[in-house]
Amino acid sequence: MGMRSLLLSRIPTSHDTYNSALTGKHMTKTLLFFFIIINLFLPTLLTPIKTVNAQSTEIIFNPSKIQVAEQSNFTVQIQTLNAPQFIMFWITINYNTTVMDALNASTWQGGYINIDEDQGTIDLCATTLQPLEGNQTLATIIFKAIKSSNSTLQFTNTQIDDPQNNPIPHTTETAQIEIVGPINLTLQTSKKSYYLGENVTVYGNSTVEDSPISSLVGLEIWTREGPKLTRIANSSYIPSTTEWPVNIINFYPSDEYGNPTSGFTAGYQAYFTITVQNLKDENLPILIVINVFDMYKTIIGFTIFQGTIFKSSQIMFIGPVLIQKSAFSGTATAYVNIFSDWPKNQGIPYYPEKAVNFQITGGSTGTPPTFPPSNQTFSAQFNITFRLPPTGGLAKWEVYATTAYKIQTAITKASFVAANLFVDDDKPADFNSIQSAINAANDTNTIYVYNGSYYENIKINKTISIVGENAEATIIDGRKLDIVVNITKSNAKVFDMKIINSGATPPYDTGIGIFSYSCKVVGCIVTNNSIGIKVQNTESAYISQNTINTNNYGIMIIDSNNSDITENSILNNSYGIFLSGTTSVNTEIENGIIISNNFGIYLLNSSYATITGSLITNNTYGLTLTGISCNYNEISNSHVSLNTVGITLNSSRYNKIDNSNISCNLNYGIWINGSDNNQIYSNNFINNTNHVYASASANQWNSSYPQGGNYWDNYNGIDERYGPNQDQLGSDGIGDTPHQVSGLENVDYYPLMKPPFIQDIGITNIFLSKTLVAKGYPMRIYVRIVNYGSKQQNFNLTVYLNGTCLNSQVITISGRNFTVVTFWWNTTGATIGNYTTSAYASTLEYEADLTNNNLIGSEMIKVWPLAADFNADGRVNAGDFYLLARAYGATPSSPRWNPNIDVNEDGKIGPYDFYILSKNYGKNL
Repeated sequence: MGMRSLLLSRIPTSHDTYNSALTGKHMTKTLLFFFIIINLFLPTLLTPIKTVNAQSTEIIFNPSKIQVAEQSNFTVQIQTLNAPQFIMFWITINYNTTVMDALNASTWQGGYINIDEDQGTIDLCATTLQPLEGNQTLATIIFKAIKSSNSTLQFTNTQIDDPQNNPIPHTTETAQIEIVGPINLTLQTSKKSYYLGENVTVYGNSTVEDSPISSLVGLEIWTREGPKLTRIANSSYIPSTTEWPVNIINFYPSDEYGNPTSGFTAGYQAYFTITVQNLKDENLPILIVINVFDMYKTIIGFTIFQGTIFKSSQIMFIGPVLIQKSAFSGTATAYVNIFSDWPKNQGIPYYPEKAVNFQITGGSTGTPPTFPPSNQTFSAQFNITFRLPPTGGLAKWEVYATTAYKIQTAITKASFVAANLFVDDDKPADFNSIQSAINAANDTNTIYVYNGSYYENIKINKTISIVGENAEATIIDGRKLDIVVNITKSNAKVFDMKIINSGATPPYDTGIGIFSYSCKVVGCIVTNNSIGIKVQNTESAYISQNTINTNNYGIMIIDSNNSDITENSILNNSYGIFLSGTTSVNTEIENGIIISNNFGIYLLNSSYATITGSLITNNTYGLTLTGISCNYNEISNSHVSLNTVGITLNSSRYNKIDNSNISCNLNYGIWINGSDNNQIYSNNFINNTNHVYASASANQWNSSYPQGGNYWDNYNGIDERYGPNQDQLGSDGIGDTPHQVSGLENVDYYPLMKPPFIQDIGITNIFLSKTLVAKGYPMRIYVRIVNYGSKQQNFNLTVYLNGTCLNSQVITISGRNFTVVTFWWNTTGATIGNYTTSAYASTLEYEADLTNNNLIGSEMIKVWPLAADFNADGRVNAGDFYLLARAYGATPSSPRWNPNIDVNEDGKIGPYDFYILSKNYGKNL
């Protein structure tokens, strides 16, 4: 704390103390005014002063009303309205140091600033250096809001004088500062675990500084199946006068064309129509969610619209919701809620929830099951109650809440579990073993398994979901006896379990066996089995987000199609992923981490597999494609590095490897034997001991021009030509000579000069239409720029003359391409002399090479005062006539072309140039 003084430009002394006595401040003010007048203001005394109505002069804060979040910075300007052209001022501002800090202040050049942090004052003094025009900013001050409060900024002393030191009458105002503290948003559920079909109450409080606030709270309930429910609750009383950004004009059940109706039949589609008006003079992002509940508040479904509502406009949305056959007949309710985005994404409610009733007919006439009451009481500002559906949700439910109050926003989260059956090995639950729960379950049931060790070999022969509490601690141990989890029914799901200790010999040697279609294994740890996960004689298996380590085979897929293997970590197995069989087609392996296996990914006679976005590293063999039927597979956007052999192609044809990084492999980047007609391009080959070995194989190592081939770190060619035949002058990011990959049959005809999926642009040349230009006449500057990467880029290209900007253009170049950009220079206002050209391309995000974003032209431009003096000897005479006559009729393609004689830059030497010569003939400098 203390005082900080600053004289902008120069000041002889600073205040060592702050004295509130009027005489001390007057003396300081007088000395400062004298100093300013002598050094800066005296020349203006001779300038005629434009008079204004002095009575109308005001000193104000801008803005005068500020709402700021606690611990945030805010800026205030001190402005004068209707002041004379020349003034000098002394202003003192008072602020409350307990709720805000003054961080910095600035005023005109030569002015004086003193911030006294103890007294909470800011002194400002300055004088105009040039005539004021209109309303002017005298100073800018940056504050930090440190504590929630309503406070003010006040002028406690102001003086404005004219150049003759006469006071100028003026008025001042006070600024109102509201500092808003953070929102404390709490969220709870009435229990931590529920049976599906049970009522759930979600509740909480929204406060600032321990005081309840009036706000809307957006609630979203989310499962692994996606959002289930989105509602808006009122936190405390919401005044009817509250202004919302949107208005709901109408909301009603309807047919698909928007015609009103009173009800719907179970098993059929229902429709709801809503019209929303944007009350703001700006476009707003908008999310409309219509939730539908039956007479017992059971979630039926929802429909959404998400997009933009344009300023001061309306949108009408007709949303469909399927009324399930199991829905209860009777009076149902639809709720419409409007947000900026999903609450999970911190979307803020726009308008209070609105409801409409309608009738469901043809549905269930029974009653939902009853459950023991929770007998829990709570006190809350907001709450909603709903009934869980009888099936679905995959056990783990998350509740997100968002709210906004003035300038603050908040988001929080709670969670609960919901299932049909619960299993716990050592605590009270429905069952103590998983198989017992499976035997008791019905199709579509969800079984939730608490943490524990379950020594079982389970068989899933129903369409059910089994979900563990935590994959690290919910363990099924097969005791090395049999398949640990044997799935024989379609659409079964296993989530968040640890699967260990399968049997050692077939057919007992599998951790998780999938032997029926459309089954899912997600979020599991599968370790210490002979085969981690086996998919056999089935289709559409989904295996995602698992950790599969220390098995003989991590994932084995045998004669199964359309398998989706995504985002798995596969470590320390003999075979990471093993595909076999001519019917194992259309397998997708995406975003995998394949590390420290003997064979990372092994395809045996499998076709049409795609391997994308994967990290394949530190394996003995990274990817292996082998067998005469191992064809039409694609490897793309992957990193294959630090393996003994990166990629092996053995008797495999018509495969494609592109946009991948093949680097630092110990023996070979790619090893090829007896494999033809494979396409391998747009890859990086960097730091492999041997990039490629190819035996009895002929493959395609480049795409067409200008996409090109691969980047080879041992390619020694140059890039001075472009075009499909590399025979036109100018670079294009492709080497001018082919690269011999391996043997005579494997050639990259378009080797890349830089890695293909980097971000890099480079200016290669600056060309001039002429080097001698007469003042007042135009010329052109050409800039050639190359996109070395594979993606389209947008950037700014600027040309400078002797360091001064001539012009800037926004440029778009497609991947692995170039363009020549033309800049015109009208030399009418140019100074006579020599000019150096340079060009600068703005930097791309993550650009690999910045050195080629700048280039200085190799030729100088001479701006000459005498038009038609073609030899620049200071005279227009016979020598110039000879040069023109010699080039007369020439165009740029002619050998007689001389660009300096094309005075008007029209691309031909003709009558106009002769006219300029005759007009100036005989003139001398």
